[in-house]
Amino acid sequence: AMVAIASWLPEERNVWLNIDWGRVGIDRNEAIIRAPAIRDFQEEAEFMPWESIPVAPSKGIVLIIEKKRMNY
Repeated sequence: AMVAIASWLPEERNVWLNIDWGRVGIDRNEAIIRAPAIRDFQEEAEFMPWESIPVAPSKGIVLIIEKKRMNY
């Protein structure tokens, strides 16, 4: 799932997503929220579902909600 968040506030804000995991089809404990690197827009970042996500002043962030990949 992809989510876009924007803020027009003059200061950074931390947000917490309220996700209906059943509708997304991913177990919360197996999920990761990624902000992919987008040139001239945002740096790459990863968040756990229970972490806050910083949104820069007068900016936005694009997030991808997906199941964690297993690293062997």
